[in-house]
Amino acid sequence: MIIRPEEMVGRVVFGLMTAFFFSPSYLVAQRAGEVVVSARTSYVSPVGSLRDLFVSSSGFSVVAGQRVKNDLAWEGVIEVLQFTETNRDRLYYKDLPLKLDLYGGGVQALYYPGGLEGLAGGVLHPYVTGGATLYRWFYYRGAYSPDTTITDEVPELKLADWSLGFRAGGGIEVFPTQSLSLSSQVSYNAVVGEIWPTLALRIDGVSVFQMAEVFVGIKYYFGR
Repeated sequence: MIIRPEEMVGRVVFGLMTAFFFSPSYLVAQRAGEVVVSARTSYVSPVGSLRDLFVSSSGFSVVAGQRVKNDLAWEGVIEVLQFTETNRDRLYYKDLPLKLDLYGGGVQALYYPGGLEGLAGGVLHPYVTGGATLYRWFYYRGAYSPDTTITDEVPELKLADWSLGFRAGGGIEVFPTQSLSLSSQVSYNAVVGEIWPTLALRIDGVSVFQMAEVFVGIKYYFGR
């Protein structure tokens, strides 16, 4: 059975709520200096001109970090984003083959306004986050004949480049156990990359890859 990204997000959100209501009411004692590792998946919706080319997709990332202060953590992130399904509602040529892959590594800061204690007896830990990522990305547009004659074929286009991306958002961690948390995050990501326009195929250029993201994942804290 294939689970669409939006269905997956709904199931994990339900899991977060269940974990909260059935979590024990002890204080989850966090300490500065703790090391954390995490794996998460994401539902990614293109925004702006990128939405003219692609529909929503999914991504995956692994994270490792440390709580450096009572209310501050730093994390390193490695992530993969892939857009493979075109937006047939907006493309003039509906069957035009397009693909955009992004592979990134970066850092992000997480600020916890509740400090080490959090909320609801230490079970809930809301946070805000921001960071930067260096991406290596690849764009592909296949050759296409807008007319029936082979002489009118527009040749394929391949682009590859390095670009910086900037992300900002907020989320919450729910602790069903002392060392394990379930996390959910909503963020905006802007990657400073450019896709050239193809006027013959009525494709406008894209100067910034803008995305709205919903992350869900699991974190493990060492040393508890």
